[in-house]
Amino acid sequence: MYDYNTIFEMYLAAINEQTAASEAFRKRTSPVQWIREFRVVGMHTSRQTGKTEFSLKCLGVNPSVLLLVRTDSDKKLLIQDAPKIIERALTAEEITRIITPEMIIREHKHGLFHNSIPAFTTLIVDESWYIYKNSINRNTVYRWVADREIPQPLIVQLN
Repeated sequence: MYDYNTIFEMYLAAINEQTAASEAFRKRTSPVQWIREFRVVGMHTSRQTGKTEFSLKCLGVNPSVLLLVRTDSDKKLLIQDAPKIIERALTAEEITRIITPEMIIREHKHGLFHNSIPAFTTLIVDESWYIYKNSINRNTVYRWVADREIPQPLIVQLN
């Protein structure tokens, strides 16, 4: 298994070093473009390398993290398998922070920002290549995040 935490911390440090450039760009462009250029990181590795474990541990240690999974079936499987992956069951609160593309589409379409999806600062997109190809457009996700007016959002795309 890889140490995704260390990799993630390195990404965060790099993003934080770009504060002046990020803010200057933010003032002269759209929120979606700013998110795309300065607030998205990706970790692309092969299967069975610990990405799911990393995602679940992030849910456990940071209450402002959401995890976007492909389908309701994937969410149920993740909840069921969590004890094998992170050696404990997910809490009810953590489960509410596992979302699907359908939930984003519903919220984005109806503007229900406070109703079904908890507030967040970091969105982890599990299997982002699949989600963006088959479930929801990448720009729709970026627009949805931008519409929430989060001061410093972060989108972590895992593949």
